[in-house]
Amino acid sequence: AIYSFSQFINGYRVTYAQQLLRDHPEKKMAQEGMESGFVNDTTFYRVFKSITGFTPSEWLSSVSGS
Repeated sequence: AIYSFSQFINGYRVTYAQQLLRDHPEKKMAQEGMESGFVNDTTFYRVFKSITGFTPSEWLSSVSGS
């Protein structure tokens, strides 16, 4: 597959956000998005869902088993 530079970078941002979500589930989702390099929570949620198929909270529930 061919990716644009922004898609490539967003893939790394989402991977980092997933690590933060796993390591710090007590933090707000939007804060994890900002720490991952997204400019706002809307962009974070949209890109996260487009890459993983889940919203951040859905993804966290699926990996935490709750």
